[in-house]
Amino acid sequence: MKIPKRDQKLRKMEFRELVQHALKEQWKQVNQEIPKVASDSKYIKWAMTKGIQDSHPNVRDLALSILEMAELTPKELKSLEKFLFIMMRKDPMNSVRYRAAFVLSSHDVKTNSEEIMNMLRTAMRDPDFKERAEAYLDSFNE
Repeated sequence: MKIPKRDQKLRKMEFRELVQHALKEQWKQVNQEIPKVASDSKYIKWAMTKGIQDSHPNVRDLALSILEMAELTPKELKSLEKFLFIMMRKDPMNSVRYRAAFVLSSHDVKTNSEEIMNMLRTAMRDPDFKERAEAYLDSFNE
């Protein structure tokens, strides 16, 4: 059954479809879906457990993008915080390191705030991340 065009914007992509877009670096489609899935508990759980540990950097990037926009409980955030710092420090992909800093910033993590701010400053040098990094840096300085 074909979904009417007006309803397509309301439909959330399935995991496989969303992951495939990330693997193919179809970021426009991914970015359109993130706000739709970031409030869905099954997507948040996937991002917290499987997504951030995936071997492919694009999938880790996707998972972090979901977590950045998700409403995480203090318990969820606490369970992720240490791993997010490890990702920010050691992930081989710049985009994943930047996104980890974005997740920490979006949830007002103040632990090691200077380290987070340094990563945000680094992210500002990348045109794809400059605007978002700048916004998070500004929030630190408020």
